[in-house]
Amino acid sequence: MTFIYHSPLGPIKIVAGPFGIKEIRLQFGTKYSPSINELSLDSDNSSPVHVHLRKCVKWFDTYFEGKFDELDDASFPDLDIPKPGTFSHNVWKCLCSVKHGQTITYKDLAELAGNPKASRAVGHAMKTNRLTVLVPCHRVIRTGGRIGNYSGGNGCSTKQWLLQHEKAMQ
Repeated sequence: MTFIYHSPLGPIKIVAGPFGIKEIRLQFGTKYSPSINELSLDSDNSSPVHVHLRKCVKWFDTYFEGKFDELDDASFPDLDIPKPGTFSHNVWKCLCSVKHGQTITYKDLAELAGNPKASRAVGHAMKTNRLTVLVPCHRVIRTGGRIGNYSGGNGCSTKQWLLQHEKAMQ
């Protein structure tokens, strides 16, 4: 099931399945036209998919309002993180421990994920992250403090906006 969330960055496509949120895509620069699958959040549907979507939308509302202290584990939507057992999966799980207002380098994230020499593999995991913002690849920066690349939304300007919104950089 798909829902389009209208954020300060533009439309965000949220895709949910029975086990959690499967995909988050910043739809920068794209025209959105509603599909038959689009969820009406006003519905009383209590299926797992609808519950996951409503929880994700509530999380985004809180996030974009800047109420980071209200974003605890209980409010975080369930994620259907792909590729269990892979290095990328491990990196994404480790990255979820990097909180709002914090950043981590590619090198430090590689160490946290158990392979200190895998900075490039961490970069690849960030590039293939289908759960952007929720699995916060925008918080991964280069050694020395430069923000590095970002494949979501409008690229590096989106990453910079997210980091400034979280007060992780000026």
